[in-house]
Amino acid sequence: MSSFRYFFTCRAFYSVLMLIITAGNTHAQDLSALTLEQALKSALENQPSERAFRIENQISTAQVDKARLQKNLKLNGNVDMQANPFLPASVVPVGQFNVQNPTDETRAIRFGTWWQATAGVTATKSLYDAGLNAQIREQDFQSDITENNHALNRQNIALELTKAWYALLLSTEEVGFLKENYRKTDELLKDALNRRNGGAATESAVINARMQLNSARIQLEQAESNRKRNAETLLYRMGISPERAGETVVKGTLAEALSQLEKFTPPSFDATSTATNRPEIQQFLLDNRLQQLRLETEKARLKPTLSAFAFFGMNNLTNDAPLFAENSWFSNGNIGLQMKIPVSGYWEQQKQNLPISLKQQYNSARQEEYLNQTRWEYEQARTAFITARQQLTLRKDDIDLARQQLELASNTLKGGAGIPSDVLNAQTTLREKEFNWLQTAGDLLLAELALRKASGKLF
Repeated sequence: MSSFRYFFTCRAFYSVLMLIITAGNTHAQDLSALTLEQALKSALENQPSERAFRIENQISTAQVDKARLQKNLKLNGNVDMQANPFLPASVVPVGQFNVQNPTDETRAIRFGTWWQATAGVTATKSLYDAGLNAQIREQDFQSDITENNHALNRQNIALELTKAWYALLLSTEEVGFLKENYRKTDELLKDALNRRNGGAATESAVINARMQLNSARIQLEQAESNRKRNAETLLYRMGISPERAGETVVKGTLAEALSQLEKFTPPSFDATSTATNRPEIQQFLLDNRLQQLRLETEKARLKPTLSAFAFFGMNNLTNDAPLFAENSWFSNGNIGLQMKIPVSGYWEQQKQNLPISLKQQYNSARQEEYLNQTRWEYEQARTAFITARQQLTLRKDDIDLARQQLELASNTLKGGAGIPSDVLNAQTTLREKEFNWLQTAGDLLLAELALRKASGKLF
């Protein structure tokens, strides 16, 4: 351990240790039965933007503490040294003050010394500053804005992660459909080969069956590739290495996810609740509050300020050896109060406040616009949800009918009365109905997600 310290500083050691711990936690997470809640929790823990917002919250707190420091007692030590090459002089009638001299005698008197110096400590303390107090309140409010931006970031993470989780769920279901399609197509090819060998089928039927099998294989491989990419996207949203895409499996089935939406009826749009839950709308309300605090700060700066000051030190006045002349230093000290009145600020106030007032009007207009847009998005999602849910039942019935048709065509062919093209057409129809059902299921899931996004209830 001692040799390690020679090569790495403590800070580097800490960084390496945290990296190892983080990597260990990431690789220790089980991805074989991943729920949406687990994926969201991982994303909120691992996304760099979340860590950035946590740091930004600490910055806001530190800025408030920094602003409060202006109220503390300030101590400053100072040493000043000054040369006076030009000293004022005046002719003084010394004869008027000394009877031993002639009454008309005068003498030139120089005022000051060639050198002067000051050394001491100055203390200042703000006793009353309404502008500073208002500035601290304004800075403290920035933490609310930061938290709202943090909430918006969490909602964006939840939105994108849920889309990725749904995409993986749908692609997993698609792979299952195409595996079954590939199995049935392979059986059709084997049947065509047996029938050709028995003289009941032509070579053309075998070629058609081979082409159908190749097509089924290509579709299956493409679906598996899509599933892998969707798994990589989900892991990226979770903040986990995409290299673990092969072991990532969502928990549950598409049917289980859809069953939770069968009895769900979207409520009417609630403007009050939406305005409270949507960070995008809250940002205009918060900015209006910030502008109001700035108005209060500008008004507070017009109030008089009162501060106390004190100086304790020594002064030096000499003509010969600056700072070192004998008996040239003498103590000095003073205390006092200082009041400042910003006179010019009173007639400048209106122009200073105009941009703030206009920004409040701008925020109100944007808030109304965004709320109307959110209402439109909610109604669009509500209509899409109801339509998709109604169509989903019909899509499921179509799959059942297509499977019955395929079974009838297969049995007829096995009985010697059918032709292979009927089976191929039935398989194509079934595959189309399954894809249509997947598309509608995806529309239903995304419509429900859009409803939650519009209402601000992604969590």
